Amino acid sequence: MQNRFTDQPMNVSLLSCAVVAICATTCDLHAADVVAHYSFDKDFTDGSGGLDLNAVGDARISKEAAFGGGALALDGDGDYAWVGDPSFNFSREDFSVAFWWRRNKGQDVFEPLVGLGDSVGNIGYAVRLVATPLKSKPGLIDGVLNDDTQMGAKADQPMEQTRVFQHVVFQRRDGNIELFLNGELVDSKSNLGDVDLSAKNGRIYAFAVGTRNTLQDGSGSIGSFDGLVDEVWVFNAGLSPEQVKALKEQNALPK
Repeated sequence: MQNRFTDQPMNVSLLSCAVVAICATTCDLHAADVVAHYSFDKDFTDGSGGLDLNAVGDARISKEAAFGGGALALDGDGDYAWVGDPSFNFSREDFSVAFWWRRNKGQDVFEPLVGLGDSVGNIGYAVRLVATPLKSKPGLIDGVLNDDTQMGAKADQPMEQTRVFQHVVFQRRDGNIELFLNGELVDSKSNLGDVDLSAKNGRIYAFAVGTRNTLQDGSGSIGSFDGLVDEVWVFNAGLSPEQVKALKEQNALPK
């Protein structure tokens, strides 16, 4: 290879080392593999593989979306989407779940957004909206492992969520659970809890959007969300702050 500035041969081995050194700091941003990606642009398919969601009730695709051509529309009356597959069971490993949401109306007492669990009142991991007794406060959004609210990551809900899509990332990264709202870290706690419930009760459970406590066959759901959910991403590793911001702004991770 010639150096175009000096017409002298370029040391390819040194160039390769330089590229490797640069990539070590900029390319590998806590690399994460996609477990599933639901764009909801046209249907309930998984854009990264074969973990397609099953629609229940009046769950449908709306043309209103945070990104792309559509979003999952739920009316809060038992509608949800689910898939039963062990790929969503991360046990004690790091993981991350990211998505957009927009509520249709005011806060109910409890609204599940995205999570994995079974039908006996336990949760592997979940992101949900929880009301507060004071109507003057917007309520909380929290991310939990094994339904442990004391060790959950939580924050005040955004005020504009009935008119504007909001972005959330809930994850475990390097032994900490973290909650990001609209690209910013809002809470973090040390938590090494096991999200594998199969060892606890022998049941197989489903990953669900818009409800909780769903078994592998889609039954047993509790609670429902009234609003839109868009661009659900699930990764088998935690995301760096740079990746979280890129996901919010570009709906993609940095190359």
